[in-house]
Amino acid sequence: TPQESAYDLAKVQAGIYGSRPRQLPVAKSPPDIATPEQHASWRFPALDWLDELIARGKWQRVVLVFPPVHVMAQHQAGSIRALEEAECKARIAAIGARHKAPVIDFRISSGITTKDANYWDPLHFRVAIAERVARGVTRAVATGRNDPGGDWRILRVAE
Repeated sequence: TPQESAYDLAKVQAGIYGSRPRQLPVAKSPPDIATPEQHASWRFPALDWLDELIARGKWQRVVLVFPPVHVMAQHQAGSIRALEEAECKARIAAIGARHKAPVIDFRISSGITTKDANYWDPLHFRVAIAERVARGVTRAVATGRNDPGGDWRILRVAE
């Protein structure tokens, strides 16, 4: 990331929202419901690769983490795309279970992802947030619990 001295919140917000009003997304109401056909059509080919990579056993410890992205870069809660992403996360949690690896989800609406000043753009967070995430991963692995402040959710605990 650039030096903190180069940070420009107005430029960041223009990159996050474009010409849209600066307001956080709301959940779709009523929420979408995936049909069995839609659900059956969801493919995540990189997950086979991930499973194989972990199975090689070249790692001292595996922790699977979904990093935080700004809520404007996340799929609208209640949408088909959000359901598809939830299925992807569930399949990654199953991979974690096969390899006894914790799975931690920071890619949720939280105090990290709803604050524009935490980001350089919709995907890249600032150094202080990287440090917060690193501390969060350490706590999540140690406790096996969701963050009381809402920064992360445990999708799979370590064994």
